[in-house]
Amino acid sequence: MIDIKERVEILTRVFGACQIDRRGINAAFRCPDCGNSKKQKFVVKLDTGQYHCWVCDARGASVTRAIRKISPEAAARWESITGSYQRQFKDDVVVPPAVELPGGFKLLAESLDSGDPAARACIEYTKTRNLSLRDLWYFRLGYVRRGSLARRVIMPSFDADGKLNYWTARSIDKVTFGKYANPPVPRGEFIFNELNLDWRQELTLVEGPFDLMKCDINAAPILGSNISRKSALFQGIARNKTPIILALDNDMPEKQHKWAKALSEFDVSVKMLDIGIHKDVGEMTKEQFLEAKKKAKPWDKFQGIINLSRIARSGSIF
Repeated sequence: MIDIKERVEILTRVFGACQIDRRGINAAFRCPDCGNSKKQKFVVKLDTGQYHCWVCDARGASVTRAIRKISPEAAARWESITGSYQRQFKDDVVVPPAVELPGGFKLLAESLDSGDPAARACIEYTKTRNLSLRDLWYFRLGYVRRGSLARRVIMPSFDADGKLNYWTARSIDKVTFGKYANPPVPRGEFIFNELNLDWRQELTLVEGPFDLMKCDINAAPILGSNISRKSALFQGIARNKTPIILALDNDMPEKQHKWAKALSEFDVSVKMLDIGIHKDVGEMTKEQFLEAKKKAKPWDKFQGIINLSRIARSGSIF
């Protein structure tokens, strides 16, 4: 039996005070990596030891390493009660475990008449997001009845050959710590739902997977805000010279221009989509997105420099 109380005691001695979600599974601390002293966004899954900071994206399959940086003694105690995390090594590189769908995963589209409260809650949530039956099938949305992923809508991702390579589970409750839960897979090593993409057609880039539901068919999430030219998504775009429409969140304008500049250096055509007063594409209706897409303008290098200088002057970059 897992001694949650003892695990919380160790973690609070190392990371400080925490908040625990209502299921007693996720504990949120101030992040030891990014130094964000005001927000408790460093979330540790008490049952598995996985951790993720929602600010700096520090993450891992075992929090032992993060504990050891601060207190080797605490790390030893943590390992003694949780067991050492078994990794597979190849040429000194950690090989991530194969991705599997969460146990008990069921499709929401096949559960519309279910009396299961877990299914009903997730289906009602999709209605608040104005998702159609077509969306439930197209994105293969699902749920699980119990466990740490209960009351989350789960979206699986498949590579170009139809093999599962990732999944993300979004909480339907505002009070749950950690809006998203994901498997411990480096984000840059795969393309989310490449199975749905056509590299020959104009591709819309959004920030998160659930933004996709407001886009038309050819769209992909960058899964965060940081750009990496080594990422599988960037490499796929550059290799295929796929025309791009950037539709990123309103709170990251400098990131949009960095993405545009980097892609243009590979002779990729880039347009900028203005999402207006909306926080992100996910807040838009499909009609609003399509109308904004029609008005997307080609990225202009010099206008980008001007915009960045305005952002710097306002102090939002620094």
